[in-house]
Amino acid sequence: MKLGKKFKKMIPLYEMFAKEFASADIDFSDKAKEAMYLYETYGEGFVDERNGYFLGKKILNLQVTSWKEDMKNGLLYFEELYNDPNYPHWWLNSVLKGSIQGFLNPKNPDNIIYINLNNILKED
Repeated sequence: MKLGKKFKKMIPLYEMFAKEFASADIDFSDKAKEAMYLYETYGEGFVDERNGYFLGKKILNLQVTSWKEDMKNGLLYFEELYNDPNYPHWWLNSVLKGSIQGFLNPKNPDNIIYINLNNILKED
């Protein structure tokens, strides 16, 4: 089965997040990958909870929600995530876009925070 480009880009992220919490019975097989692709892309089939890609996506979503809450409360800064080599900038740009826009609303191009974030977002 041919997997889509977007899904292929997400595979390493799903694996990274799942492996943090994975037990020995988590499935990262090609069959599990294909099942997750069909489920995520077309809403087809059933994904077992032991599917590592399914688990990774669930943990990823929880983590992003937690980050947004921490940023809102001043406990986490965008720069901390963008400086972490585990998180590709294209992905951070995607999942944090709404938070960044909210943080910068109303935009003030002379604001040092806006300037720094704007430069970070243009890197990738």
